[in-house]
This record gives sequence, structure tokens and C-alpha cells, in this order.
Amino acid sequence: MEEVDVNGTLDENSCELFPQFKTVPLSTFINADQIEFVPIKGLGLGRSVDENIEDVAVNIGDKVFKCNLSLLREHSMYFSKHETSDVVLNLYIANLSADTFETIYEWIFQDMMQLKRTDLLDLLVASRQLGIDKLTARIWECLTNTTYFNELDAFQCLIEARRRNLSVVSTLMMARLQKSFLILVGTCEFGDLSFPDVETLLSSNRIGIHTEQEVIYAAMLWIYRDPETRLPYLDKLLCVVRFELLSVRFLEQLELINNFVPEQVVHERILLSICHRNSKDMSVQRFKNIMGERCWVKDDLCPYVSKLKNHELLTIAAFLDYLKVLQSSGCHQWREIQILSNNIGYVDKEKLQHEKSYVRPHTETADTDLNCDSTSDAVTC
Repeated sequence: MEEVDVNGTLDENSCELFPQFKTVPLSTFINADQIEFVPIKGLGLGRSVDENIEDVAVNIGDKVFKCNLSLLREHSMYFSKHETSDVVLNLYIANLSADTFETIYEWIFQDMMQLKRTDLLDLLVASRQLGIDKLTARIWECLTNTTYFNELDAFQCLIEARRRNLSVVSTLMMARLQKSFLILVGTCEFGDLSFPDVETLLSSNRIGIHTEQEVIYAAMLWIYRDPETRLPYLDKLLCVVRFELLSVRFLEQLELINNFVPEQVVHERILLSICHRNSKDMSVQRFKNIMGERCWVKDDLCPYVSKLKNHELLTIAAFLDYLKVLQSSGCHQWREIQILSNNIGYVDKEKLQHEKSYVRPHTETADTDLNCDSTSDAVTC
């Protein structure tokens, strides 16, 4: 894997480090012994029900299926509304293949079926098109079962669901991403996500992080995958960053990172953040509730955890180095990441609660509608 050279050429906080970072495919982390087949409970009617009652021929493409029309009407809203005495039915349903229909019809008779994981989304689409509610429900049960779909599987399923425009499925899979978040940030698939998906992911309370600084660096990494197209999304991505979880020192350095974040935007976020922290009615408990909105984690492989505990700033180079460690950690490392309970992450709590001023790099007048002192270089809220 190519290493980023930061010796003498690039500063540790240079945004030029982002385009040089090499992502890896998601398949790097997918376990080789990933479960290929998953069990789906059938209706278990048994074949005896169907003996000598194959009274309709269902044509799908060049295949013909002899079926029991009464059974189809009983379990499928689509067929129940199909009033006909014809002995031949030609099905013209988008994306419904003959193999998928055959599996669905067999499901009616079997007590339990072993289905390919890769076929589940096809079956879900078909069951919804045909109005087979029981099958739809059982596929959902399987998709939400962590035994068959862990977090990495869920992300893989999300990508496939997006390809098929299955927004409900992709939303469900997005909510599953937690301990694996930072591993996924280093993948090609994360870089290929659409803006709405990145925005949703980075705004989630469930993503597992050590510090909010990782969220803003993840956003920057995504933008630098295609800066010309994605820079216009910068302001919207900044809106999902919890600036109240970032120290003023970090925001000061952020402004200086190759002008990545416009100065006016940083000043606005800093002022609002300080005003929020110093609000007189904000109790310690309320502060903890705000800080606890993310899912805080601990990874023994993370090289900068001790620095965060000492309230040192996280540099871009250190963040990318950690992603490289994760890239080579194997398919089981995400399971070793611990979710911390009753914590507010590796942030300087004392500093955040008592920070009352921010000295701007340039002497400018503060926004008066923020009710801040604009008579000096120090902005006090």
C-alpha cells in the first residue's frame, strides 16, 4: 500500500494529504467465510395441497410455471386482483425474473428455505411487487438479523440497495453502521457515496468515533475525492458537524488548513459554539446529554487516543495514518472496537465548559446579532 509522504513536503495538516490517501475496496474487510445462504421460514403448506390442481400456466420470459391459481390469489395481492378465467397468465413485471418467481412459489410449500444472500434484495422487490406481505416481513427479519448481516454486510447491502433505488432498505442499513464507521471511511465505497448518503451518515448519532474531529476529517476526505464537484456541498456538510464538541483550538487550526473552510463560516460556527456552551441555563447534565449524542468508541489500534486524552489536537496526517492501520487490520477488527458507555468522548470537558473567548487571527468586527462584544479583538459571548 502506498504511503503518504509528509517528510519535508507536506505539513501534517495539509489538505493535500487527502487526495494522496489510497482507499481500499470494501471487499478487503468482508470475511472469506461470510455466510452464503440464509434461512427464510416458508409457509409450509406442503406439496400435497398442489396435487392435480395446477390450473394456470404463468409465463415469465421464456419459462412456463404450472401453478395453483387459488394459492397465488390467497397469498398475493397482485394475483387476488387478477380476475381471469384464462389458463395462461403472462407476467410482465419489471425486474421480476423467472428464477425469482420460482423461488417465491416454492416458498409457499416449504417449511424453511435456504436462500442466497445475494438473492434477498431481488426477492424483497418481487414480494412487494406481488403483494406477498408475509414473505416481505420475513425478508426484513433476515436483513435486520445481525447473525446474517453484520455492519460490514449492512454497508455492502446499502450500496446494492442504492443501485436498485431501494431507499427504505438503504435507510435501514445506514442505521446499522456503528463500530465499523471509521473502517468504512477508508474504503472506496465511502468515497463513492452520494452527498445525501454522506450527509445522512455523518449526521447519525450512531456512528462510532473517538472525537468529533474525525467526523470533519471524514467529510473532508469525501470532498477531496472529487473536489471540483463536491466543494459546493461543504456548507451543508458542516451543518452536520457537532461544532459544540470541537475545541476552539481545533477550529482555529481548521481555518488555517489550506483555507479549506471559509473564514466567515469558521467564525460563525465558533461564535455560535461558544454562545451555546456558555448559555447560563446549560446545566452540566444537559451538557453531558449534548455530548453523548455520538457513539463514542475505543479502539486499541488507534494511535492518537492518548493524545486526545491529553487534549492534543488531531492532525490530518495522524487521522489518515489510523485509517491505514485499519485498512491492514483484517476483517474482524471492527468487532474489537469497544463502545463506551456513560461518556462524552475524548474531549476536554473543562475547556469546553469554561471557554469564554476566542481571539481571531484578524481584527474584525463581530456580528452584532450574536450579542457578542465587538469592541475588541477578543470576542466574548
